[in-house]
Amino acid sequence: MYKIMTICVNGVGTSIMAKKLVSNSISELGYNIKDIEIDETSFSKVETVSCDLLITTAGLGERIPDSVRSHIDVVTVVNMISGKEKMKEALKPYLEKAANDGLISKK
Repeated sequence: MYKIMTICVNGVGTSIMAKKLVSNSISELGYNIKDIEIDETSFSKVETVSCDLLITTAGLGERIPDSVRSHIDVVTVVNMISGKEKMKEALKPYLEKAANDGLISKK
């Protein structure tokens, strides 16, 4: 199972709304959402997350430690709530790689 985490400062606002945008974007890109777990968390927990891909804002993305970046891909987007086209653009290469690696499938 491929796991995506959305991260905002407190893990209760933007990151929760971003989950829906990520889910819709994945479906619109033609991938099977059943192959992907999407969860949210706060920035304070970023060093303890276990996932394949982190999605956050540019401001928080700059603060993610190298120790996390060394084993988790990080995507930064300007608008994690309503920027669907930018979200799809940001997700596409990571989803393609996950599909090529056999982790997720197309619908």
